[in-house]
Amino acid sequence: MIVTNRPLPPRLPSVAGLASKRTLTIVIRRTVIIAYDVRSDSVRRRMLRVLREWRLDGQKSVHECRLTDTEAQELFLQLAAEIDSGTDRLMLAWVSAQRAGIGCGHCQQTARSGLLWRVS
Repeated sequence: MIVTNRPLPPRLPSVAGLASKRTLTIVIRRTVIIAYDVRSDSVRRRMLRVLREWRLDGQKSVHECRLTDTEAQELFLQLAAEIDSGTDRLMLAWVSAQRAGIGCGHCQQTARSGLLWRVS
């Protein structure tokens, strides 16, 4: 048993009490893949700086993020403002959990669902 002189934190209201006072909003984030092909090194560096604030993981010019629809639109607009639409390319694709993944090269399926792959 630990004894301290610190006061206890105030008691939190019950969930029922919160529901009557506020509307609860459920935020659904989905996995999105963002890929780009940019000619200019300076533009590529600026795009990478923007993506580092949003991404879960990434490698070179392909990045994985978990975003709401609104966040995805905001990120896409930020990135699209950086590129030259005449020479550069930008793609945002939602990843669907209902579709099985496929692999090629040095990769193995790691789950029965077919959604997780290990690349070696």
